[in-house]
Amino acid sequence: VGCPAPPPAEEEVLPPEEEEEAPPPPKDKIVIGQAISLSGPYAMGVATAGGPVYEMWVEEVNKNGGIYVEEYGKKLPVELIRYDDTTDIGKMTMLLEKLILEDKVDFVFPPWSTAFLFAAAPIANKYGYILIGGPGGALKLKELNLPYFFQVLNFSETQGPALTAIYEEVGVETVAVIFRGDLHGVEYAGAMIPYFEQAGIDVKMIESFPPDVTTDYSPFLKEAKSLDVDAFFAACYPHEGGPLTAHAIGLGINFNSFCFTVGPYCPVTFRD
Repeated sequence: VGCPAPPPAEEEVLPPEEEEEAPPPPKDKIVIGQAISLSGPYAMGVATAGGPVYEMWVEEVNKNGGIYVEEYGKKLPVELIRYDDTTDIGKMTMLLEKLILEDKVDFVFPPWSTAFLFAAAPIANKYGYILIGGPGGALKLKELNLPYFFQVLNFSETQGPALTAIYEEVGVETVAVIFRGDLHGVEYAGAMIPYFEQAGIDVKMIESFPPDVTTDYSPFLKEAKSLDVDAFFAACYPHEGGPLTAHAIGLGINFNSFCFTVGPYCPVTFRD
């Protein structure tokens, strides 16, 4: 009786060779994205308070050959992709996510205004994008844990003591306060009024107005005039400060101090 034949050896099955991923194409530019109000009520503020700074920076950087990137051993030009959020905060957040997730930009620039910045900061932080808070500032943002967000603009907590010191220096004893009914206005009024009161300045009037839709500011001016205040303080944006100034001139109303939070430096204010 012969021995049974041994079973055939099983062929060793090797795992399929993994295809090496192709290296990414060499980078030829640095792309920065920004969702910002190029139209709508905030367009005036963007055009005069912050917006041109980004364009100027990109132009200057590219004139000098771009930004040196050590990984590539050369300078790369900067491309700025801008989307118009039409002064719609919901649209701004969607466009910011589009820049990050679809366009895959390298960096992002901030939107315009306090409320918009407050909405954008958590989104940038969620995706690990550094966001430098340019034209906007919110005390509430300091309470949040946002390691990728850097707030650089001085705002109510620093401007309040400075303005109060000026009021004391020039002898302001009474003030009227009006503010736009959004995060910017509420925060500014809430921060400034205590500084005034601590300095012994009598806040004789506190009024809010619907933001971006109010066109007639004469009732506020007339009320402040009737109270014979020394100073008129408005937490507002350029598209509101312009009409405020025009209405005061038209009514022949003047105060010893007329202060806006955003817009007095605007050339249009002085030209018109």
